[in-house]
Amino acid sequence: MKKILTAILLFDLIAGLLFLGMQEMRRYRSVEAGSSRAAIIGNDQAEDIKKIAITFDDGPHPSYTEQLLDGLKERGVHATFFVTGEHAQLHPDIIRRMQAEGHIIGNHTYSHIQLTKNNREKFKEELIKTNEILKEITGEEVQYVRPPYGS
Repeated sequence: MKKILTAILLFDLIAGLLFLGMQEMRRYRSVEAGSSRAAIIGNDQAEDIKKIAITFDDGPHPSYTEQLLDGLKERGVHATFFVTGEHAQLHPDIIRRMQAEGHIIGNHTYSHIQLTKNNREKFKEELIKTNEILKEITGEEVQYVRPPYGS
């Protein structure tokens, strides 16, 4: 199970870093005269620039999430982190850092349980438990949930 979680976290990390690399390349793209699009210079953003949401699941992890947060901070990018309650409980300092740096923190259940017809009550208990843990750490109510495995 830990190997699977590590693989998922690594995939999310690589995908995020690839996206950030594309953003970096795009930062200095010039705009042709007469174009209705604005150029991105540094961290400035014009109103007509399209935006994309970046999300990560299953953390926080003490080394991978820290590296990811460093990369996001360096580029002035915010993301949504759907965290498991058990990892949030183990690494509350990382949750506080996410919050302090302007990221959204969502619920990904306590133990990464998959929702089935037979475990709805357990699933609900895990969501409630994780909400309580995150509220205790951040002082804020959780607004977003992402069920594991796309359930």
